[in-house]
Amino acid sequence: MTSGPGGRATGPVGDRPLVFRPSLARPVLALGRAAVVTAAVALLFVIAGALGVDWLRVLLLVLVVLGVVVTVGLGLRVLWRAVGRGPRLVLDAEGWTNTTGRAPRRVAWSQICRLSAVTEGGRMLLVADLVDGRASTVLLRRLGRPGPVVEEAVRERLNRAHGLTRLT
Repeated sequence: MTSGPGGRATGPVGDRPLVFRPSLARPVLALGRAAVVTAAVALLFVIAGALGVDWLRVLLLVLVVLGVVVTVGLGLRVLWRAVGRGPRLVLDAEGWTNTTGRAPRRVAWSQICRLSAVTEGGRMLLVADLVDGRASTVLLRRLGRPGPVVEEAVRERLNRAHGLTRLT
């Protein structure tokens, strides 16, 4: 499951799955910052202990514990995304697998009767209306890619699979 720059398939359309997922850069950066701040507060805790300032030691101990909790939480989030969990949209020859929004998660191209990009409450969404009356919604912000790039890739796969007839 590889993709080239901009989330585009590196080969011809439809020959292999195309995966859109957010980058790990922001969560890893946040993890690094939390670890550095926690280490700095821990160092201040040791210095306050050496100076004998008890009230400062208590305050810094609380901040160290809070920093450790935040760092561990961010570390688990990075690990969760690194192993392939979390938000993603996988386009393959049969349809898509969507873990960004509302159900259904797996949709065949032949089940999509209309595809539209909408903005709802300030969020960009890609909504696929299905022949059975349900809708599958992709929250584009959660993919970390520009909405038009994702929409173009979906429309290209959809047209290739003949799930949607071109009007132009």
